[in-house]
Amino acid sequence: MVRAPAGGRTLLLALESTEAAFDCDPPSGRVGRGPARPYHLAYHVFDALAAPAIGTLDDGRLFADYTRMAGRLARSFEPRERASRWVVTLREGVRSHAGNELTAEDVVWSYERVMALRAIGMWRASTIAGIAREDGVRALGRHRVEFRLEGHNPDFPRFLSYATAAVVDAAEARRHQSEDDPWATAYLADSPCGFGAFALARRDEERLELAPRPEFWAGAPPVDGVAYVAAPTRERGLELFESGAVNVLAGLYPDEARRVERPGVRLLLGRTNHATIELDRSRAPFRERAVREAVLRAVPYKRVVEEGYLGFAERQRGIYQPNTPGYDESGWVYDTDPDGARRLVERAGASGSAVTFCVPGSAEGARIGALVAEALGDAGLSVRVVTTAELAEGEIPEMYLRGDCSHGIADRHYDLGIDFAAPRGMPGRLFESVRLSARMRAIRQAPPAEQPELYRRLQLELLADAAVVPLAGHSYVIALREGLHPWFLSPAYLPLSSLLWSAARYVLPAIR
Repeated sequence: MVRAPAGGRTLLLALESTEAAFDCDPPSGRVGRGPARPYHLAYHVFDALAAPAIGTLDDGRLFADYTRMAGRLARSFEPRERASRWVVTLREGVRSHAGNELTAEDVVWSYERVMALRAIGMWRASTIAGIAREDGVRALGRHRVEFRLEGHNPDFPRFLSYATAAVVDAAEARRHQSEDDPWATAYLADSPCGFGAFALARRDEERLELAPRPEFWAGAPPVDGVAYVAAPTRERGLELFESGAVNVLAGLYPDEARRVERPGVRLLLGRTNHATIELDRSRAPFRERAVREAVLRAVPYKRVVEEGYLGFAERQRGIYQPNTPGYDESGWVYDTDPDGARRLVERAGASGSAVTFCVPGSAEGARIGALVAEALGDAGLSVRVVTTAELAEGEIPEMYLRGDCSHGIADRHYDLGIDFAAPRGMPGRLFESVRLSARMRAIRQAPPAEQPELYRRLQLELLADAAVVPLAGHSYVIALREGLHPWFLSPAYLPLSSLLWSAARYVLPAIR
């Protein structure tokens, strides 16, 4: 095996475990088990059909601009029948790791696999993107594919960026099928079998190295390679960066960003993710809407941004992400109002009610927990703050902080799906909350021209119900040492771009 050399021409990144699978859509029974499968890893060996352009805000933060979708493995995508069908034309002459040419059959097989494994990839492709689960993808020729949707999705190309539906070299994968493993899950977990820019050069417990592929469709990457270094703890990842053993850290918490910030280190900030506080509306005291509204009016949002996130965040005044085209703050009436919050609690007869507030076990979580507990205490509620690890067996808190919703797909349907209809195995959901699957299906069935207003009305209803607190949009922080080859910071390097739409902070081990 070839060892990727060190230096600015090699990206060296700390990763939870080099045993993390290349396959980002394992069967449903394995969801949430084993090391995290970051898209950043998958998109070295796979490629996307399409990807958003990367934009820059006035304050310098990066974001995935879904108003500008660019083809990658796909040359074009055309809507038919009011966006209920989409025809995707593939690039010709694209070769896989095994030397096979990309064809429509690879796309069809990859989506059939996603549906058969019934894991998060199926939920994203069907519930969220709208692809029919039966015969939803079919070949129209050697290089043309039709996606048939249940309903209308005028923004469908946005959903061709998922790594959970990464296009696999089906001809090669089928060689590794068996009766017990019909979708080659064991093989695909450990073997590059796609159309990406890099090939596996070395893999052991300490290091995973990837080398550029000369036959990549866009040309061989003009760098020496990428190496992942095992960091079983977040502290170990920070130590590797500080010692120079790695030159990139992805998904930092505010305290970690401040720790590594120094001359010679650059912090890239992305607007990608948001945090919410969720309230159990089935139990006292939050069975009373007035008490739920009191929480929204009590939260010191400005202090949460400045003190809780150390400034690595922005206010959020709605259910949908600010990146989402058509984003607006209509319906937001809950600016911080301590006196109003106290009156609402008193009027509901809930003064003195005890609630448990569960937060992630991070310094960020502790600061936010303390700020919210103080504010709710002033409003008349008695708040006990605990971490997820401190909950007693079977204990369900009355409220919890969802620190990461783990997505940056700028789409209202996706926001609703992640935050209100999360699939089995997705971390962060501690009790049953508002379910919107039926409402989402109804919106998707409406003509495309009517959908924006239906989404706006639904946001108004959710904000009026006051069962979720849009706390803040926090920045995704990537630390890198100066001197890294500029290609790694360009849109051509898909793994960096993917961090802006799948921005969970657990490239290093997760903090729950």
